Order: sequence, then C-alpha cells, then structure tokens
Amino acid sequence: MRTPINASKFILIKKAFERNGGDMLSSTELDEYLDKRGANAITLSDKIIIFRHGSPPTASELFEELIHTSQFSKGRVSTEVTVELEIEAKEKLIRNQKQYSIPDHENEQTKNQLLELIQLLNKGR
Repeated sequence: MRTPINASKFILIKKAFERNGGDMLSSTELDEYLDKRGANAITLSDKIIIFRHGSPPTASELFEELIHTSQFSKGRVSTEVTVELEIEAKEKLIRNQKQYSIPDHENEQTKNQLLELIQLLNKGR
C-alpha cells in the first residue's frame, strides 16, 4: 500500500531543500529511469533527488532520500558501501517514524526491507 505524503507538507520540505541549493525532480522521462532502476525515488547527489511524476512521494521515500543526500554531503557514498548506507537509512526511518509522520504500514515495509538488506549483507560476507 502506497500512501503519498500530505501534498502541502511535501511542498514545504521541497521548498526548504531548494532554498539550500537542492533540486527535487520528476517527469515522465525520469520515470523511465526509475523504472530501469526498479525504484520509486533515487538520490543522485547531495543536491539532486528524483521522484516519480504525478504524485507526491510517501513519507518513507521522501525522508529516506533526504537521509541519502546527507550521506552524499558527508562523502560517504560509494558502490562498496551501498547496502550499508541503505541499512543505515532504513534504521533511521524506523527510529524516527513518529517524527517523520510515517504511517505504521510503511514502517512495517521498512522493517521488512531492513531485514532483507541485513540478510543480503550477511550473505556477502
């Protein structure tokens, strides 16, 4: 079940991100890129996030991508630590569920995704 974040809350967060030099992009062309990556949202740098066109992201999608922009800005992103950074972001979403207004069903999905990532990480070791 996908529940988009409240549109006015999304606009406020988006404007704040843009005031700090960031860009939240969406278009039908970018949806094709997201389809190829199997994602609803992707962070490309500390300043660029791509979301699906036509509807606000979920609270989980929005805040996870904002967490990833912070990881980028700290120079922590590389292909060698992708799974670890995803785990870190999921753990932060779960810890801050109430603060981020993440619905319970999304939080459960995040917990399941976290378990899958931990298994993937352990399998690779």
